[in-house]
Amino acid sequence: MPVDQLFGPFSSVIFEILHEKGFGVEIRSAVSKPLFLLIGFSYVDDCDLIKSGEDPLTVARSMQRVIQQWGDLMEVTGGALASDMTYWYLLEILWKRGKWIAADTPLEFDLIAKTEENYFVSLNRLSWSTASEMLRIWMAPNGCKKKMVQEMRKSAVEWRAKIRRGRPFQEEPPPPGSLYLYREGVHLDYGPCY
Repeated sequence: MPVDQLFGPFSSVIFEILHEKGFGVEIRSAVSKPLFLLIGFSYVDDCDLIKSGEDPLTVARSMQRVIQQWGDLMEVTGGALASDMTYWYLLEILWKRGKWIAADTPLEFDLIAKTEENYFVSLNRLSWSTASEMLRIWMAPNGCKKKMVQEMRKSAVEWRAKIRRGRPFQEEPPPPGSLYLYREGVHLDYGPCY
């Protein structure tokens, strides 16, 4: 079984262990009112861990403990945090001019993680206005969708070029019997049929 297929069961066990150790964020549903605990969520090998609290320093320290625990538990499975692909945000929610706004906190703090090579490195801290990618979706905590639109345009242009060349699957040939329609000028042409 490929490693990426094993990550789901491993991360579920890790989330359960972190829950038993008291990590997580309590969230109340605005509609149905039940309270539930959220530690994070993952899909394949992408994972988001979440912490909240009243004081940014307390939240940052608690997240450091979560990162340490997550890393230790991943190490048991033979894995490690990919420090070059790991980033974090530290936001404050403030009441200003009659509404809640999110902003970067001025707190200086480093989150540290152990790499597969057993080095300790600082994880990349992003500003609340900086978009990050998870599962080909670009999001920023401030809600700006500019990076997402740029990436969607880029992807559409690349896909169009592949279709025009008759090779939408760059890494591998299309399956036998595939038929592709693409537009050139004002008429439709049929691409290669295998």
